[in-house]
Amino acid sequence: QPSPWSPSRILLDPKEMEYAMLPLAFACVILAGFEVLARLVVPVMGNVLTRTMQDKSRRSVPVQSSHHDKFDAVDWLCITFSRCITVPFVYHLLVYCCVSPCVLWPGGAGGNNDNFPQNMPAALFTADGFVDANAAIVEFLAENVIAGNATKVVTAGATKTAWDANLGKTTSAIVHYAVSVILMYVTYDFFYYWFHRTLHLRSLYKFVHKHHHRQHAPTRGNLDAINVHPFEFICGEYNHLLAVSLVGNGMRAAGLGGVPIGAILTFVVLGGALASLNHTRFNVRFGAFSRLYSFAHPKKGGATPAYEVAAHDVHHRLPTKNYGQYLMIYDMMFGSYERLVDKTSSSKSM
Repeated sequence: QPSPWSPSRILLDPKEMEYAMLPLAFACVILAGFEVLARLVVPVMGNVLTRTMQDKSRRSVPVQSSHHDKFDAVDWLCITFSRCITVPFVYHLLVYCCVSPCVLWPGGAGGNNDNFPQNMPAALFTADGFVDANAAIVEFLAENVIAGNATKVVTAGATKTAWDANLGKTTSAIVHYAVSVILMYVTYDFFYYWFHRTLHLRSLYKFVHKHHHRQHAPTRGNLDAINVHPFEFICGEYNHLLAVSLVGNGMRAAGLGGVPIGAILTFVVLGGALASLNHTRFNVRFGAFSRLYSFAHPKKGGATPAYEVAAHDVHHRLPTKNYGQYLMIYDMMFGSYERLVDKTSSSKSM
């Protein structure tokens, strides 16, 4: 009986070799995605989302602190690690989406494909299990996406929910998709807020998070965003998987089937873009929602955006403020929110 790590099965069968080489091609796609995100997606999003501002002077976040101009060897080591560890994270997320009954694919089918190795994900730690999992992923995607109508991926499964009778299939699908995305961001940021705040404890700060705060005025987008300690990046990435799992199980328990695969795709890809935008000077902000905060803090005035690049810029200058990644709701709830004050414009007006 050959060892579970024996390469004989892979080398003797060209088809098995294809499945074994799948992760290599997968890694190349993910790493290429980083370049597209940094060089195309983030600049385009930033310019488009700020172009609607009539006051051109407010389209960029003012620089109010020192800039970490040149990356050293430690910076590039952290950036390289973050890029590389994203590959297994996305792979694990894909496996979870394929095997979990809480993830809805086109046609309303959940995961849990019978062709996957038993005892997932433990099977991934053997050569045979790894190859079998890759083969099952290819087959599952072919059956549920490629062979079907790929446009249904975004709202997959929503037409099977209990809302159909009241809202109609199309409306139900859109609402299901939107609610799933919002809940995943709200769930993610709850755990991220407390994790991030914990990293700022004096006893821990110098060991992990201090490296990221060498940059006081982020400008490089994705490069500044992923220039973090390896422990911090791993926890932040897999927090996405935790949010997907919790929201999916919660919606399934509520009789809504689970989370559409398209909502998960939006959550992860858009999340990467927003985290990168947080480390630029684009003054992107949207989703004003906190009239209650304005009522409780009348001197600070105005509704607080759900997402605002300037809020994260404040955090890089004032490390005990604005711990949220995407949303400021928990900072407002727990007293750590601080709005950006444009010192330049205020000094000009005096």
